[in-house]
Amino acid sequence: MTQSPTISVVIPTFNRKKELLECLRSLEAQTYDLSSVEVVIVDDGSSDGTREEVDAFAARSRLRLRCLSRAHAGPSAARNAGARNTGGAVIAFTEDDVVADRRWLECALRYFTLPEAAAVEGRTNLMNSTALRVLERGESPGFLPCNLFIRRDVFLKLGGFDPAYCDLRLNIYFREDADFGFRLLGRGYAVVSGDDVIVSHPEQFRSIRDVFRHARRYLFDPLLYRRYPQYYRKLIEVKHLGPMTIRRPFHYLCWFYVLNLIAILTGVISGHYTYLVPAIIIMFVLHAGLRFRYERRIFPALWNLPSTIGFLILPFYYLYWFVRGCLRFKSWRAVI
Repeated sequence: MTQSPTISVVIPTFNRKKELLECLRSLEAQTYDLSSVEVVIVDDGSSDGTREEVDAFAARSRLRLRCLSRAHAGPSAARNAGARNTGGAVIAFTEDDVVADRRWLECALRYFTLPEAAAVEGRTNLMNSTALRVLERGESPGFLPCNLFIRRDVFLKLGGFDPAYCDLRLNIYFREDADFGFRLLGRGYAVVSGDDVIVSHPEQFRSIRDVFRHARRYLFDPLLYRRYPQYYRKLIEVKHLGPMTIRRPFHYLCWFYVLNLIAILTGVISGHYTYLVPAIIIMFVLHAGLRFRYERRIFPALWNLPSTIGFLILPFYYLYWFVRGCLRFKSWRAVI
């Protein structure tokens, strides 16, 4: 008789077969007993031969591996479909482009010996070993679905991830993880931070084009705020600079940037030049802050002309999508 799995790893995938195979190899190298693990791949309408590659890998692998194929509906729907087709008491969510540390499953399951632990969020690093999220503290959960473990009965009771945070026409999705996490907290479930539960994620922003693609996703922030205003204010993009706590710095950087530029243009048009020098200095500082958000550099590479021009435009682009979200979801209080 086949042993029932203790843990089920769910991985949605869409046209990333090369990265997916690297992820599967990292799961195959786990120190945890693989006879107690099942891996469920949800092929979300791929057209690059993902299913064939997974089937070939499964035929020669020690992993208990299944691949579900479905029409493209976005990662939330794919994760939900995978979760419904699992048998483990704990579901481990990860993504097709991450590499798991060898002790990823072993370390995560230790936390579930605590009866109060409904979910565990691990630590996600970039491939260069720096943290994915900078200036944040571990006590503020991010619910990142590339490194999230949850008891299966709790996940199903809460209804899984909400596909409303995905727009296939625009090819964007965002905040479905936070929405699920806020429901989890709202029901009184405990989320444990596991600093030794580690996965590595590829660099997110390799070009200015990646930055603009990310900025579009803020369309969904007003929806999240409308549903969970208190959790949104408390937990979304909270940064710490020494004793200072700064909430939503990117949002406010963009607003200050646009307002400062308007002040500069107004001064030039009206002939009042006395405050132009401090305003330009402020503009440079704000620009550097925006660059640090995506490039992780204290001093931006201004000689990189495409990036410099792109970051000059970025605040307007971000605010366009954010305000569009306010209109779409009728959630104007998210602006401030």
